[in-house]
Amino acid sequence: MKFHPSNIFITTFSCTLLFLTASCNKDSDLLAEYVVENPQAFMVNDIVVTLANKPIVIAPLSNDTFDEPEKVTITEVTPPKLGTAEVLEDNTVVYTPNTDETGTDEFDYTTSVTNPDNTVSTETGNITVTVTPTDKTPTDPNAVNFSKYGAVGDGKKDDTKAIQAALDAEESLVADEGATFLISSKLDIDQKFEHTIDWNGATIITTAKLSPMIKVDKRSSNGGLTTMTNLNINGNGVAQRGIECNSIVNLSNFEVDKFRQSTTASPAGVYIHVYNDADCYGDWIFDNVNVSDVRGADNGVTTDSWGAANGYLIYWVQVPSSPTKLIVKNGEVHDCWGEDAQAIGTFSSGIDISFSNGSMEFTNMNLYDWERRCAKNFTGNTTWTNCTFTDPSPSNPNLSSKNKSGMVVFGMGSGAKGGDNTVFNNCNFVGKGYDGRVIGLQNDKVEFNNCTFSGGARLAFTMAIGDVTICNNVFESGSSIYDYNISASKYTGQVLIGTNNSGSTNYIDLDSSKWSSTNCN
Repeated sequence: MKFHPSNIFITTFSCTLLFLTASCNKDSDLLAEYVVENPQAFMVNDIVVTLANKPIVIAPLSNDTFDEPEKVTITEVTPPKLGTAEVLEDNTVVYTPNTDETGTDEFDYTTSVTNPDNTVSTETGNITVTVTPTDKTPTDPNAVNFSKYGAVGDGKKDDTKAIQAALDAEESLVADEGATFLISSKLDIDQKFEHTIDWNGATIITTAKLSPMIKVDKRSSNGGLTTMTNLNINGNGVAQRGIECNSIVNLSNFEVDKFRQSTTASPAGVYIHVYNDADCYGDWIFDNVNVSDVRGADNGVTTDSWGAANGYLIYWVQVPSSPTKLIVKNGEVHDCWGEDAQAIGTFSSGIDISFSNGSMEFTNMNLYDWERRCAKNFTGNTTWTNCTFTDPSPSNPNLSSKNKSGMVVFGMGSGAKGGDNTVFNNCNFVGKGYDGRVIGLQNDKVEFNNCTFSGGARLAFTMAIGDVTICNNVFESGSSIYDYNISASKYTGQVLIGTNNSGSTNYIDLDSSKWSSTNCN
């Protein structure tokens, strides 16, 4: 598993472990008219999590209860063992872990409380800090382990019922590190609450032809966001699909692999549907979610779904009425084989999201070893940034049909009503003599900025195209810009090629009526 953590990730959690109530003390004979009312103080112990070498600011009083909180001051802390703690004027405590040390630390804090009768009393609370290694996201300390519901995780016992029971009951879950969960039927994440699950490097594997192995769909329950991290989904060469997402998710550090086609449904590692639904609105995040070894069953026909293997298979089913964005970043997709296979396929059949609330961003993605296309982008409003698209070697033994249809193709295809507003920034298109074409068709408002075409990779335009801007790109030897089969009756735009592009002599091979030079800003 490849982890790409953020530079800092800090989460604070609290649990009610202890309460202290100061007692009332009254002498009825001598103090009949003067009752000393000590504060009813509820001191809740604080539990926080941080990364190694990352200080954290803790607000211990935020979950404590005092009659007059403005009259409470933190006066001191006991020395922690794995770091230092400093009280600030605003009643917060800065905990700084010792360099490169991890583990669980604990210390007390003392408060000075001015009571209603102006007497001063003290109360004591406790803070526990878990310092985790920087190569792993901190886990909710209150998360429930799957083992509570009987999950074994030895790769032999069928854990399907146990895991499903945990998913149905718990909002926050954690798996034993490195566990292997064998499942025999689909796991459904569809409850009416948000999930946060740290799989802790576990593997979910099957011996059944599941499609999918995991399904996230909270549209009926209004359950909201599902957050999962650190998981391997292994189709074991028998399952058809890995994880299906039909409502908003935040997934990170996934390895999804080994899927095979057994029915007419297209196999996929990550299968996504986006609807106009409240549980779909917002940012869907796939961070370091890597897919590999997805294989279709060829039948010699490219117009059906047999052989249509996909790493990511994305369908925009409806145009969202609120902002909805798919963010796919920091990952690899490779070894997607079959006569109609692609690393990433995006579709919007019957709709147009080109200038809508729906959008996609692909950033820092590496796509290689595919059969028909590296990326099929038949959805508008898409930005590709710092992505690398690479041809397979023509001699790759996995190429069963060599039915190549463009390394990258983007525009209004497969029934889409529009495929406009597509941008490529700082991308690399690497040819290896297999296909190498980057094809735009039936689209408008297209940009290529600061990209590199090498190894004979070519930028091609066909059918009906609109306005295209090509600025500050590099076309290495054998790479060019050209057009083919553009219909004069449908051609509506102009290809603007910046003077700041560089390439070999005659790298622009477009009909002179279809392009003009421009000064890029």
